[in-house]
Amino acid sequence: MNKKRLFIFLLLWITMPNMVFAKTLRIALENEKKYHDYVQKLQTLLLNQLKEIDGVEINNPENNLCSIVNFSYESIPSEVMQNALNRMGFMISARSTCESKSNNPSYVLKAMGYSDRRASSCIRISLSYHNTEEDILDFIKALKEIISHYG
Repeated sequence: MNKKRLFIFLLLWITMPNMVFAKTLRIALENEKKYHDYVQKLQTLLLNQLKEIDGVEINNPENNLCSIVNFSYESIPSEVMQNALNRMGFMISARSTCESKSNNPSYVLKAMGYSDRRASSCIRISLSYHNTEEDILDFIKALKEIISHYG
C-alpha cells in the first residue's frame, strides 16, 4: 500500500467513529423535544392512574425527570412487588442502581422525610419513547391485581 492510500485509510479509520457519533448526536438533539414531550405525557398518565389507587404514595419530587416514576405501596415490600411485576412482564426496580445490593430503606427517600416503611416499599419505573399508553394501562391493571392478591 502506498503512502497516500495509507494516509487516507488512517484518516478514515480515525475520523469515521467521530462522524458516526456526530450524526447520532444530531439526530438525538433533533428528536429530543418530540421524545421528551411524549415521555412527559406517559408519565402524567402513569401518575394520574397511580393516584387513583388507594394506598399508593407518589415519591416523585415536583420537578423530576419525566422518565422516572417512583411510588410506594407500604403493605407490600418492594422486593415482593418487584418480583410479582417482573413475573407479569414488567421490568421495574425496587432500588436505584447504586443501592441494588442493599436491604436498607432508600436513603434518598429517607432524606426526603419519608418513613422507613415507605422508603422500604418503593418501586422505580423508567419510561422511554419505546413505551406506549397501552403499556401504562397494562401496568396499572397488573399492579391492581398484585395489590388485591398480596396487599
